[in-house]
Amino acid sequence: MDAKIAEMDAKIAKVEREVAEVEAQLPYVQPGDQGWLRLQEQLVALRQEKVLLVKQQVGAIGAKNLEDLRQQLQGFTMLVSVVLQVFDYTEDTASTSTVPEFKDQLRAAYSTEQSVVSSTGTIDLTYCMISHQYLPSRGVTASHLWKRRWAKTNFLELEDIHDWQNGLLLAKPLEWAFDTSRLSIIPFSNTPRSYQVYVMDPSIKDTPLLDKLKELQVLSAEELQIFESAWKKDGKQLTFGDMHGRKLESKGEEVPQPYRRVLCFQYGRALHKAREEGWLAPGVSLPKMDDYGGSEGSGWRSQMDLFFLCKDRAGGAAHAVVR
Repeated sequence: MDAKIAEMDAKIAKVEREVAEVEAQLPYVQPGDQGWLRLQEQLVALRQEKVLLVKQQVGAIGAKNLEDLRQQLQGFTMLVSVVLQVFDYTEDTASTSTVPEFKDQLRAAYSTEQSVVSSTGTIDLTYCMISHQYLPSRGVTASHLWKRRWAKTNFLELEDIHDWQNGLLLAKPLEWAFDTSRLSIIPFSNTPRSYQVYVMDPSIKDTPLLDKLKELQVLSAEELQIFESAWKKDGKQLTFGDMHGRKLESKGEEVPQPYRRVLCFQYGRALHKAREEGWLAPGVSLPKMDDYGGSEGSGWRSQMDLFFLCKDRAGGAAHAVVR
């Protein structure tokens, strides 16, 4: 057993050296160019490889006595520390493009065909599941809940990263807020099942959605006019704070049924970030999700249990453990 663990230690150390070598090249490339993007993809792949290696190492520890249990707990904590950094909802993981077939699936499930005629032609509309409005389709994104760049590791065992249950139709500002952990969608196991929006970052609550949309995406004057009209209530523009407490809605063939385990993981990750960034006021009451789905025997379910058990313990060590 000790030899097996030592072998895994060597493999992890090798990956860490490779990460350091790639990071050493970053100062010599221009952020955003092809060389920089290639190095970033290498870092993502290496860090996901480390997640898999640490997971295997933890599994190799057989708990036969108290010392083994302590070692196993340390291994669990290290694994969650790696997970916290590798699978982080940030600007770097935010969606920058969409897969047409993925968006078509989501529109079939959650929207209906709608359009308006403008002076320059027909503007296609798509239903935003949080703002509950039909909006110009170019400003509504098919948002991957479990990000495409994480498909290799598949920590939560999704069969297909482009499965429609791994996505939602969200107006661009709301997708940005979800992708950067500023907003979460919390599943509750009431009947019928509901999914409620929770704005984590108080600094964006007074920010108009329209202002953020203009910052994120270039749209035509006609498209912006539709957004401006839809997002105006009582003479004022709707803000991120107005989305707080809303529930996911569908206008398509299916009721909202995104993967609950992914939403719960994002919420847990967002809570960790909220504590790090000081978004949570002392004594603030946070909703508790009560079900992340799946059967008791699901492999990913034990990983979710582990993640939420060790998340807070691991947080302080996260940046030290993962390069």
